[in-house]
This record gives sequence, structure tokens and C-alpha cells, in this order.
Amino acid sequence: MSLAGCDREPVRALCRELEKDLSVFIDEDGLGYFASISAGLEEALRSSTVLVAYYSAAYAVRPACQWELTSAFLAGQREGNPVGRIIVINPEEETDHLLPVEVSDARFALAPTTAEDVSRLADRIRSWVATISGRIGDVPFHDRPRWYGRPPGQAGFHGRYREQWLLHSALHGSDLAITEPTCGPVAAVAGAAGMGKTALVAAYAWQYGAAFRGGVYWLRLAGATERDVLARYADELRMIAGMLGLDYAGAGESRLPHIFAEHLAAQPEPSLWVIDDVPPDLDPDVADQLLIPAERQIRTVLISRSLAYGLTTRENPYGRAVKSIEVGPLTLADGRLLLSGYRPATDSGEIEALDRIVGRLGGNAYAAALAGLELRDRQGLISYQDYADRLTTDHTVLEPVTAMFHDAVLALDDTQRLILEVALTVAPAPLPARLIDLAARALRPDATVATALEGLRRRLLATRTGASWQIHPLVLDAARRYLQPLQPQAELAPAMAGALTTLAAETDHAERSELVPHADVLAARAELPAELTEALLRLLTGHYESGGEVVTSARYRDRLVEVRPEDPDLVLAAARAHYEAGAYDTAIARATRVRGHLARRALLIHAASLDALGRFAEAEPYWAELLSAPPETATALAHLRGLRLRGRLREAEREARNLLARHSVEADGLQQARLELARIRLPLGDSPGARALAESVIGHYRDLDLPHHIRCSEAQEVLAEALLTPHLTDLRPDHGGWERAERSLRRLRDEYRGSHGEYHLVTLGAAVGLGYALVSRGEPERGRAELTRTIALLRRHAGDRHPLLLRAMFLLGQTFEQTGDWESARGLFAQALDGQLSVLGPGHPHTAETRQEYGVALKLTGDTRAAAEMFAASRRAAADAVGRFTDLYMRAGISTALVHLPTWMWRKLGGSSE
Repeated sequence: MSLAGCDREPVRALCRELEKDLSVFIDEDGLGYFASISAGLEEALRSSTVLVAYYSAAYAVRPACQWELTSAFLAGQREGNPVGRIIVINPEEETDHLLPVEVSDARFALAPTTAEDVSRLADRIRSWVATISGRIGDVPFHDRPRWYGRPPGQAGFHGRYREQWLLHSALHGSDLAITEPTCGPVAAVAGAAGMGKTALVAAYAWQYGAAFRGGVYWLRLAGATERDVLARYADELRMIAGMLGLDYAGAGESRLPHIFAEHLAAQPEPSLWVIDDVPPDLDPDVADQLLIPAERQIRTVLISRSLAYGLTTRENPYGRAVKSIEVGPLTLADGRLLLSGYRPATDSGEIEALDRIVGRLGGNAYAAALAGLELRDRQGLISYQDYADRLTTDHTVLEPVTAMFHDAVLALDDTQRLILEVALTVAPAPLPARLIDLAARALRPDATVATALEGLRRRLLATRTGASWQIHPLVLDAARRYLQPLQPQAELAPAMAGALTTLAAETDHAERSELVPHADVLAARAELPAELTEALLRLLTGHYESGGEVVTSARYRDRLVEVRPEDPDLVLAAARAHYEAGAYDTAIARATRVRGHLARRALLIHAASLDALGRFAEAEPYWAELLSAPPETATALAHLRGLRLRGRLREAEREARNLLARHSVEADGLQQARLELARIRLPLGDSPGARALAESVIGHYRDLDLPHHIRCSEAQEVLAEALLTPHLTDLRPDHGGWERAERSLRRLRDEYRGSHGEYHLVTLGAAVGLGYALVSRGEPERGRAELTRTIALLRRHAGDRHPLLLRAMFLLGQTFEQTGDWESARGLFAQALDGQLSVLGPGHPHTAETRQEYGVALKLTGDTRAAAEMFAASRRAAADAVGRFTDLYMRAGISTALVHLPTWMWRKLGGSSE
């Protein structure tokens, strides 16, 4: 029988009735606020079949009650029914105090008020017990999940039972959608600094570990900003992927979440995914990208100082609303638990003083812990009452929370103060102990860093996680306000930068990720000499390039150019980085600045970028100069791509074959040539050949343990298009292949949206590909929605004449064609054709295909003469561009032969385009 001390009398009558034929245990000794979990109580719970909880309003604040309830709850959860071993008696008129959500969702009994009620309730309990076998103790109480990542060190945690149950309800409420509003498996925990947000979630993950046997994954974004949060998150993901043995080589920041989604979704048990230190006021689109799409196999907790980001107010992409839990001031009950953990209160006077201390500190958990530490260390020298009086009556203590940290930092020795100065110089993120040691001893060779760090930990001013240390933000704020600097920034920042570059040279990529946020902050400091700034930026650039983060690395390439704007190598590298990232306008701007011996390489980037933007006429003079001498491999590959984009497929095919004959099988250039040849073969009617080439590229990078290399992603895009493009000899449609292609293209669009941004041409190209997949699968409504959004973005960010926009308009016209709206289809085909004739020319395969479909629309809207002209022009162009044994040529020929049939017959046939 589980109850709070104040409920003793009404429970005894029920116990007497139950004891007539049941063995009942009631703990008469451990019912106070500060009672520990006795061995007798634990043994009694182990040997019991059910827990009867007399769930009054006071029940939720008693540690022993919560331990008993949680143990029975987790035992039932392991058996498939969390409340299967719990019977709830509610003596209150309301039910809001009943937590967790499973308890409020299950049946419960009202407290008996008469002897007859007691007898009836006892009978109900006997009947329930008779249906349950085994004992609560059959399930281990201390079964804990494995932790991955860096669980934070804590100064101590007590209470917060209501918040823990609220968090559990937020993460599991969607499992009980009949009676509980669906909130999805994502919760946001927020509160001011020092309130104990991280400690709360860590305690929850520990106490409720049986609910997450798939593991607890802890990721920390301390010091991240909205600008770099996704790159920092990717570093955390790589660290955990390494611990799990997951293959993530070459995966960019947008691909990594999907790797984890595949892994976690395959686990037999759910996992808890904790993202700590989420930047406040994070943009909703950025916050969305932190979520792992693993459905119900993952429950996510976001910890932040603010809940202002839109995740808390709207559905996220995976259909899960986010429910928020605000961690406010400690209740008096929780404050008593925390302070008495440092120094037990022995009488009512001390308890009253304890309450005054918690109240004066505004319920700030961290400040209360510092007060508890001081009370413990000064036991016998100051009483609870005197300490409370000092906080409440001393007029010099105007801000007691601030005073706690003021006193704490002023009591530090020089080495400890130097460590705080080091921490203030860099990002508010974990600092490797080795980095602190190198920097501190560079400034003070006699500094005893290990002793100083241990002293900070004992004073609750720093926590250690593995080989790294973190100073609490409130401590850093106090140090900034109250400590006079020991070292000038002109000495401190260079010493820190030198230590960081030294340490980076000794570590691998995974360990180096912990240095990245600090390198980023240091590189922006004006006190650094140019050579140190450059070294840090080169470190950051190399880190992100090796991880496949092309967009982020391009940003740091730009910062390198700012340091040395006249260095042609750096400017050229920045141009190349932006080209690889698909930022073609920026690549052109950088390339035009390069002169001298590197001018020819810059000219290549300029020409290739113009091609990618569809500005072919502007690119022609540059290509004439580049091809005036035998081209190098990079030039030949870029020219091959340009030929394909222009629709000169026969010429491009010959050049691709020449390249393939010239290069060894190990060369990356060979894979690029294979990809181009695959793209060329698709419109030429050889979809099986294109599929084989794409699969060979994918296999190449997988054999090199680089399954997420950018070329591999490109090959997956080509493979998807090949699956959607039937060969003339295919007698049966491959519906399974079409579905796989759509999934692949949707994933690539989402990944590019995360890595490049929603408005980037790479992202928009993948979105057009997804629209093509939906049209190919005969889903006009979904295709229309996707293409309409994409066209609006292309108009805004690429202009009205970009080839990608014209292709999207053609596909949008097909969606109207599929629903029989020929007038709308005709208008869209006309617009697309006008642009394609201007930009691509009449001989381009896309122009010929648009002419064919425009002809069908013209015929079905009554203009037979214009339709006949379109079919004839399409047939001539197809013969020259893609050949006679192709789907396009055959359709144009059939349409030409049937063009003079009555329109009603065409309508009945559905048009010759099918």
C-alpha cells in the first residue's frame, strides 16, 4: 500500500479489510519528506503482486511514494501494460494531479467514505489481484539503458517528480490518443539558466530507463548559434555514429539524420534522443532539421532556455506536434529535498529556515545547490536560521542569486580564475582538458590545472564529462562581471589559438569536432595575428570539407579570402567551393577576381557555372578559349556536362566514351564521366544502360566506404530517374521501382533542403525530380502541389528563363493533362516551349518533348493544324537529338499518323501521349 504520511488514517481501514485474505504491506516508518528508501520497503515492493496507490495531492511530492509508483509502473511497462500492476485510489475531487498520463487514462477508484464503500473497494482490489501473476520483483528495478554521447555531469538532483511525469506524458501521450490529445513523441524542456533543465532530463532518462531500452542518446549544442547549429549537430551525430559503428563516411549534415533514422527504426525497443543546449529562438525550419524521422522508435527531448521557436506551435514535417514543459522555480518541497541532501534539517525551525532560503533564491536550483554546499562546509559555524537571516535581512544582499556566484568566483585561486578566463575567450561549449592545460601553461608554466579543475568541480562551478569540462553559464557571467582579468586579451586569445591548433594536429576528425566551436569563435577575435586566424580557418575548412559539408566549408573559404583577399589560391579555392555547393553566381563572382597563372582554372569555373545557370551563350567565348588547347581532365568533364545541358547528346556521348577510355578505374573523374554518360543515355532511350552505370558509381563509393559521397548521391538521383523511364522493350510497368524512385528523390530533396537551403538550385532541382516521379506514377494532384511550390521558388530565385523552371512548367502541364484539363495544359506547354526555344534551342530533347505534349493539347482543344505542325517538328528534332529507336520519336510518329482523326476519338483514346 503506497501512501503519503498525511493519508495514513483513511488507508488503514482499507488495509484491515484487505488483510482478511491478502498479505498487505504498508510502510508506517518511511512516510516523511526526507525518508530514504529502506531495504525493507524495497523487499516488500519486490515481493508484491500489485501496488495500491492512495493518490492524493500530497502523493506526488514524497520520494518514497514516487519510487514505489515508478518501480511498479516500469515493471508493468516491461510486461506490456504500464499500469497493469497499479491500482489507483483518488481521494481528490479533481484528476489533474494524477500522473503519468497512463494512470489518468486507466480506470481508478474513488476513495471510500463509508464502511460499505471500503468493503466494496476491497472486493474490487481482490478481483484485480486474482487476475495478475508473478511479482513486481520479477522485473529488475535497476535495469538501465546504455547511454551514447556525452551525458552531462551534474551537481546533484532532487525532486521534480511532477516535471518528470509531465515529460514522460509528453513523450508517450500519442500512445493514448483516445483520451489524451495527440502531442507526438517530441517534448521541449525550457527554463532560465540555473533552473535545472539538463539535470531534470538526465534524471528522467536514468529513472525511466526501462522505457528506452534502445538506448539514451545525448547530444550537446552548447555555444552553437543559428548560423552553425546544423554543422555542430552533424559533428555530434558523427561522434555517436562512430560509437555505434555506423557507416557515415562522406555523409553531409542533411544525410546524417537519415542514417540514424534507419538505424533506430530497426531497433526492437524505443530510444530516447536528447538534444541539449538548443539555441533559443531557433528558426522553425532549422529546428525541424534536428528531428530524426524514426517514427515511434524514437522519443525526442529538446532542451533550451526558450521555447520561442515554432516547433512548439505547429506540426513538424514528421506529423508530430511538440509539447513543452517549463522548468520553473523549485517548489518548497523540492527545495527541501535539495538542500537537505547537503545538510539535513533536524527540526521544524531548520525546515522553516530552509524554506526561506529557497524562497529568497527564487527557487533557482543551481543557486540552491551552491547554498547547500556552503551550509555543508560551514556546519557548526553557521545555522540554517542565521544563513536565512543573512539572505533575507542583510540589505547589502540585494540580488541573492547574483551574490551566490559573486562570492563563489571571488573565492577562487589564480589558476582557477585563469581557467574561467580561458573559457570566456572561446565558445560556451565543453572544453577538452588537454586544451585547457596547454593554454593555461602557455601563459603560466607553473599552473596546476588538474588540481584547479578538481577544485572547481567540488565547488559546483564546473562539471566533467569524459575528458572535457564545462563551466556553467551563470558562473561565466559572474566571472565576466566581478573578476579583474589576470591576462590581457592580447595575450590570452593567441595563447588559446596556439594551443588549439597544436591539439588539433594531434587528434583525429572525431576528436577534432570538439575543438570546432572554439576555433570558430577564436577566428573572429580581432586580437589574433593574421597567421593564427588563417590557421584556425584552414582547420575549420578542412574539417567540414572532409565531412562532406560543402556549403559550410564554402562559408569558411570566404572568411579565408577576407584574411588574404589578394591570394589567388584562396580566391580560386573559394570559387571552387561555391561551385561544388551549387552557388553558381557566387562562384562566378569569385572566379572573376583570379588573375595570373591560375586564371585558366578560374575561367573553367566561370564557364561551368554559366552552363549550370542556363546562360549558354555567355559561356561560349570562355569555352572557345578553354578548348583552344588539349583539355585537362577537369576541363573535359565540365565541357561534357555543358554539352549534355545544351542537348548535344550525340557529341556528349562521344566525348564521354573518350574520357572513359582515357582514365584508370580508380579515378574520381571516371565516376563523373560514368554519371554524365548515364544522364545522356536516359533521353537516348537506354534506361537499362543508364541504370547500370548509376549502380556502378554507387558500388564504387560504397566499396571505398564512402556511401554518402556527393557523387554517390548524384548517382542515386540518376538511378531514380532511370527507374522512372521505361524502355521500349519493357512489357510490364515496374511499380515497385517507381515507388523506390519516388522515395529516393524525396529523401534527396529533403537532404538538400537541409544542407543547401530551400531556395538553392540543387534543392530545387531535386524538387523538380520529385515532381517528375509523381507525374510518372500518375499522381497528378500530389505532383501539381510539389511543382507549383517549386515553380514559385524558381521564379523568385532563378528567373523566368532558367531551364529548370521551364522543365517544371512542362511537368506541371502534364499534371493537368492527366486530369483532362487540356486548356490549362495547353497554356503551360506554350509558356514552357517559348522559353525552351529561346534558351535551349529547337533541337534540345526537352524542347522536342514539350512540342510533342503541346501538340496533344492543341489537338484536344480543337486546333488540328497547329497540332500537326508541332508533331512534325517534334519528330524531326527527336530524330536528330535522340534517335529513331526512342520513346519520344515513336510517340511523335504515332501522333503524326493519327492527327487527322476526329477530336472525340482522341479524347476517347486519352491522347496519343499515353
